[in-house]
Amino acid sequence: MEKEDIADAFIPVLPVGELVPAKVRVVELAGRKVALGLGGSGVFAFEDRCSHAASSFAAGRVIGECLVCPMHGARFDTRTGACVSAPYSPLRSFETRIVNGMVEVALAPRI
Repeated sequence: MEKEDIADAFIPVLPVGELVPAKVRVVELAGRKVALGLGGSGVFAFEDRCSHAASSFAAGRVIGECLVCPMHGARFDTRTGACVSAPYSPLRSFETRIVNGMVEVALAPRI
């Protein structure tokens, strides 16, 4: 597979049953750390780097449709990556899908 093709392809990550409501799971895909979780609208995937202080979301939590940064409590919309609680930049988000019970992530960023 060509390098540019990897960014457009969906990569199988883990069974959807391994995602725990309200918790964030950080995985490494093709050398990138990606934060995964279950929001009210389904599975989300963001670059594992808060736009405020570059902290990891590994100890973060999900409340409804918000991903909450564990460092300063900044909240990001799990559907769009937009910051909803402070004037921080949106998160880089990735498209997800579930195929045969497996979460798949496309590494081409949405924003």
